[in-house]
Amino acid sequence: MKRESIVSIALFVFLISFLGSGCSDDGDSRKVTKELEEQLTESLDFQGGEVVDGPPPAEHAGDSNYPQVTVKSAPSSLEVGQSFTIELQTDFGDLGRILGAIVHVGNADKHIRIEAYVSEDGVMTLEGSLDFDSEMSGLDYVIRLAMMDMDGEVGNYAEWDLSLPKLKDSKDSNYTPTGYGYCDDDQFDCSTSQSQTVMNQWNDYGTCSQGCQVYVEDTENPDVESYSSCISCCNLDFAETVDRSRFVECFACMLYTYDNSGDMSTPEAARGEAADMYDSISSETEACVR
Repeated sequence: MKRESIVSIALFVFLISFLGSGCSDDGDSRKVTKELEEQLTESLDFQGGEVVDGPPPAEHAGDSNYPQVTVKSAPSSLEVGQSFTIELQTDFGDLGRILGAIVHVGNADKHIRIEAYVSEDGVMTLEGSLDFDSEMSGLDYVIRLAMMDMDGEVGNYAEWDLSLPKLKDSKDSNYTPTGYGYCDDDQFDCSTSQSQTVMNQWNDYGTCSQGCQVYVEDTENPDVESYSSCISCCNLDFAETVDRSRFVECFACMLYTYDNSGDMSTPEAARGEAADMYDSISSETEACVR
């Protein structure tokens, strides 16, 4: 790999870090409050679910008389309006006694009771969707999940860490997002969900590229060959999985929306930059050795 190519990839890695964390510090030091936790409780729309006022059932962790959650699968983040599936698994001896689930957000003074059953192998599937506003967004929530028996009692609570991405507040024209991955501009053929997908792909590429740094940490004896192969393989994976036209539109939208340098002052300039970035990455794949 040419030296200038290595330099350009280093610049890409910097851009990944820059875009992933957000370049502006708007002083947003908001914390999750009980009011927001109760709003999230009301916003989580589970099939067969009902919001109930009051605290959730007391925990009986480790007590074999109550269904214990042994395995939990849940999304780490959700977009506005996104449907989701949660799976809870138990090794409880009397599966017929399990009649539902409990969902409790943080310290909210209300919880969700869901009518649900388990399969013969002890798996309970919960399906739902979530809509949320800008006030609830940009924060990380801790949600507790438990299986409920026919007496309304639960075993242990499994924690579900859920992040809601920062949303643009349409009521505040001066709002500046703290992170990237949100596109809301009719000048670009890119929806919010598509821009999130592109940002996730870009971050995956960044994680791959940054992992290659291990080969050149020893500046006196860098393993340039292995580093070049590693970077080329990251490039190849990027080129094979990321659609060029979607990347150009969505990444250009993000550059145009969030760049403060003045270089992306027009959609055309942003598209040109995004296209150059994609083409530079996808053209440097020949050194990949797996």
